[in-house]
Amino acid sequence: ARYEDALGLLNDSIMELESSLSSSVHKDYVSSEINYLEWTRIQVLLKMKEFESAYDAVSEFRSDAGIYHKKADKLYNRLKLRLRK
Repeated sequence: ARYEDALGLLNDSIMELESSLSSSVHKDYVSSEINYLEWTRIQVLLKMKEFESAYDAVSEFRSDAGIYHKKADKLYNRLKLRLRK
């Protein structure tokens, strides 16, 4: 239940930040916070053994994840093997 609660909070925070992104003066900072929360969300999905959801999330995330790009690629490939995609 803790992971579900964490996932809900992360999803809410990501949506809130995404909605403020267009009006923010600090777009780079807000984008980096969104990436951090998105990466954390993927880790929570993995802990919950929600591998399909984690795979979908990391697939989207790896295209423009900045500092997470290499980690996201590695994780994507590991999940791809696990799910036999």
